[in-house]
Amino acid sequence: MTAWHVILMVIVTAPLIMLAISMIPVRYSVKASNADGTAITLRVSWLLRFLQYTYEVRDGKHFADFRILFFHIRPASAKTPRKKRRKRSNRVPPERKKTAPKPSEPETSFVDKLLGAHSFLTDEKGKIIIKHGVSMLKGLWRRVRPRYFDASGVIGLGCPFNTAMVLGAYESLAGMFDIRKNVRFAGDFNADDAFIRYTAELRGRIIAPGMMIPLVRFALRKPVRNLLITLLKN
Repeated sequence: MTAWHVILMVIVTAPLIMLAISMIPVRYSVKASNADGTAITLRVSWLLRFLQYTYEVRDGKHFADFRILFFHIRPASAKTPRKKRRKRSNRVPPERKKTAPKPSEPETSFVDKLLGAHSFLTDEKGKIIIKHGVSMLKGLWRRVRPRYFDASGVIGLGCPFNTAMVLGAYESLAGMFDIRKNVRFAGDFNADDAFIRYTAELRGRIIAPGMMIPLVRFALRKPVRNLLITLLKN
């Protein structure tokens, strides 16, 4: 096997290896609870937690941690630089020559911007671009939306009637959207003060090549492509 064969193998296999690595999903999870003080934890990991970033808020304090395998890297707190005091000098600054002000270009008013946005929204091409943009956002949401969601809690408003009204609204919405399995709330009709205790968790994953599909599809649409070319030319 010659050196050219080795170079050719590297050229062919390197993109395949990079594509296989990019197909490994990035997993994320968010947990929130106020049972023992308000606590929110965000965790993002990749490759069986080989890389993991954790951000936590507990009782108003923020904590961050970045881990590579078994090594933890905690970002240092930023220090505000001290301002140096300038020494006063007795020198008299020279007089500056007064120059005539340059004529300023007329600024676009807020009303003109609104009219331009309204004309874009009412134009046929604008409507088509907005339609494609909405479909792109839907495609992105389908690829990043949580695959697991669970929430539970207890509500007390200090008044049995108000508590029953809120629970009734929750039951109607839960039946309409079929979320009783994932969202469960109960009422405390003997509470003296208004409160809510909750625990929520969601998990999902993101695959980078899958995120590019809606973006590329949106950019290749003829009205969007013509708009991008016009913006680049200007």
